[in-house]
Amino acid sequence: MASFAANAENSVAQTTENSPTIQKGEKHQGKHHHKKSRGERMRGGFVDPSNPQTQKKAMPSFDANQLASLISQKGEWKDDQQVVLQGKIVKQLSKNDFLFRDNSGETEIEVKHRAWKGQIIKPNDEVKIFAEVDKSDNKLELEVHHIVKIQGEN
Repeated sequence: MASFAANAENSVAQTTENSPTIQKGEKHQGKHHHKKSRGERMRGGFVDPSNPQTQKKAMPSFDANQLASLISQKGEWKDDQQVVLQGKIVKQLSKNDFLFRDNSGETEIEVKHRAWKGQIIKPNDEVKIFAEVDKSDNKLELEVHHIVKIQGEN
């Protein structure tokens, strides 16, 4: 019985010696740490002007100084156009769909989960939204990629 206990202790000691130790402050290089974030995957890439159908659609980029459009102008918007609106998100309609209102009217918007960037927005808060127009099946949708709470508001 004593030899069994000694063998078990030696086995545990050998296992501990062979296993890597992680010092405080070091990151464990586990199974998923090699993956890059979505943003890193979106940078750069190959562009073949002679074969445009193989190119991936780039993430929309917005000009922070772009003048705000009005909801009343939505009949003029083109598919994939980037628009900036200033107003209030007044009501949640479903998980990602909200009712947005400016001085000219209201429209439904779809807010991407990353658009909030940790901000808490209330119905009385003035915001600027950066969205991409999606026209399909004779329906216009606004896909919001970024929200900025206007300073000086509640």
